[in-house]
Amino acid sequence: MNTISWHLRNPFTGGTAWDTSSKEVVKSILPGGEKHELFKQYLDKLAGFLNKLKTDDGTLIPVIIRPYHEHTGSWFWWGKNLCTVEKYVALWRFTVDYLQNEKNIHHVLYAYFIFFLAKSAQTRWARGIYTLQGQSRFRKFY
Repeated sequence: MNTISWHLRNPFTGGTAWDTSSKEVVKSILPGGEKHELFKQYLDKLAGFLNKLKTDDGTLIPVIIRPYHEHTGSWFWWGKNLCTVEKYVALWRFTVDYLQNEKNIHHVLYAYFIFFLAKSAQTRWARGIYTLQGQSRFRKFY
């Protein structure tokens, strides 16, 4: 099964996923936020891409997607020091709900990945908002 890591550009600043210059990003893209409509355009593009993943006979190909991964660190605009747990959960819930109910995306498994140094207590709140859970581990090879 294919896995997609989605490093969504910062919709508040226009910077990369690693642009952590503002703690207002998640708030701005949730319903009622100033960048919410722009965020939905990003989700529309993602849905368009996902709906193109088909076999030769037109069958949709299942994929695993890792949006907003490694929240237990703070190197992405959705990181733990940049938004509250409540806003992060709301971001996940909105994303999944929008893709499933507005865009009819049903061939995707959603994976929540933590950075491997996170304590289990840091992730208990996340249960129920994802399909799969894993850890990101990195090694230095010299």
